[in-house]
Amino acid sequence: MLAGTVEQNLRTASLLHGTPFDEQLARRCMAEAELGHLDWTKPAVELSGGEKQRTALVRSLLLRPSMLLLDETTSSLDPTSKEAVEQMLNRWAEREGAAMAWITHDMEQSRSVSDQIWFMGEGKLLERGDTKAFFQGPSTEQARRFIQKPLEREADGDE
Repeated sequence: MLAGTVEQNLRTASLLHGTPFDEQLARRCMAEAELGHLDWTKPAVELSGGEKQRTALVRSLLLRPSMLLLDETTSSLDPTSKEAVEQMLNRWAEREGAAMAWITHDMEQSRSVSDQIWFMGEGKLLERGDTKAFFQGPSTEQARRFIQKPLEREADGDE
């Protein structure tokens, strides 16, 4: 987060780009990210880690990007916040016509938010294809092992 209040953080993108601040959009996105309750005059430094993460994401959305590169966007969020962010981003993509590329190690998230999977290992693209087909039968041994590990943990009751 940047120094200043929640509102100052949200207005930063508009200030830097010389565009009008869309308060209605900011409030809608904050509500969709489960942050509608926040006092915008609160110093941003006082937000919890998850609140900071979601506020920064909303700040980025206020630029109305046509492409979002989401690198472990929900990795440190609690399950409720994670689901809210996933739903918010899916609605965003539908409303704005934006494309999204999710980078995640979360198998369930991969299944629920993607149409295609690009599986990388050892710095190389090893597989690319339909999400359902990937999870039903990956073509590389690395992908099979990667998918199997979370399933083994679930079977053991660790997840």
